Amino acid sequence: MRCAEASLILRPLQDEFALRYYEWSLEQAEKELEEDFLHVRGVKSSLVFLFLEFVENHSRTEVRDLMTGGIKRFQQRAAELRGERLTEKEQTIHRQFVDFFSEEVVIQGKPMTSFRVSRRERQLREQELAGTLKFHQNKKSLREELKRKFQSAGFNAESEFTSGLNYGEQLGDWYLMATLDVSGKSQLDYNHRVAARRTIDTCFTDLLAGANLLSWCGIHPNTRYDLLLEDELDSVTESILAVYRHFQHSMPELLAGLHHLIPETLEDAHPLAFDKHL
Repeated sequence: MRCAEASLILRPLQDEFALRYYEWSLEQAEKELEEDFLHVRGVKSSLVFLFLEFVENHSRTEVRDLMTGGIKRFQQRAAELRGERLTEKEQTIHRQFVDFFSEEVVIQGKPMTSFRVSRRERQLREQELAGTLKFHQNKKSLREELKRKFQSAGFNAESEFTSGLNYGEQLGDWYLMATLDVSGKSQLDYNHRVAARRTIDTCFTDLLAGANLLSWCGIHPNTRYDLLLEDELDSVTESILAVYRHFQHSMPELLAGLHHLIPETLEDAHPLAFDKHL
């Protein structure tokens, strides 16, 4: 089978799954809202701290509009299939959220626009300067702690590399993957994929790519950690494991009845080279 044929087979399956995942995301966003962002609070990042500060001053309905609008933006195909467009209220709260990320400051008597820093991050930075806390800097130790935490729960990495860990499992005709990447500017980047094949090559056979906690809650396309403290390592890796389990346990129902006959090896697919280093 060639890549073009595989893509044709996948297209209706991708649309069906997109609709299911969209509905699931709306449910997850509502659950996070009801639970005062239980899992979102586990993401130690400047973006999440700003989001939490922003929602303090907005009603539950406005925050729901922000998250629902985000899901529509991040899952445009599903929104299109459902015939749903961004409402005026969703667009308004989104503009307010974007505007919140910048603030006007005066430097040498001149007003300038600067990236906003949340109250929580300012507190942490002040404590860092005072020598009373440390941000986690050792990415290799973070990778090893993630590996240990997942192993203790019965999950073994399918592949290990300098920049992170890959976890995967077969579920019916589909392959579920999670990547924990410590190679970038942030401390950690975490996302999921669901694909027809285990192989990663030049032929795209994903049912879902780039799925992560903040994206399925409609907050941001990526889930990245950049404000993880040394003494938070255990609690944060535990929260990451909890999100991994939740996604894994949700997939059987979302994939029910979806089948394909795409082989692992495609005639015209070529391997991809990965070269990431700390």
